[in-house]
Amino acid sequence: MKNRVWAMLLAVVIPLQFQSAFAFSEGFARVRQNDVWRFIDKSGNFVFMESAPDGFANARCFKEGFAGVYRSTTWQFIDATSEM
Repeated sequence: MKNRVWAMLLAVVIPLQFQSAFAFSEGFARVRQNDVWRFIDKSGNFVFMESAPDGFANARCFKEGFAGVYRSTTWQFIDATSEM
């Protein structure tokens, strides 16, 4: 899987640009690009850049308003407004 590129095709088309991509959950999808996890909206724009400009070492999908993210040796939760 190392050099594969993934894209999502649901009701939204996102250009092929990610190493990994997961389905949208609560309006956001987690994607991996350059070995860093980030979230995108349904327009394909990166979100939460102000709270995590360098992305996350790992991330989970949104569920009940929160997503687990791994930063600096610890897991945290982020909400849809990018509050940690």
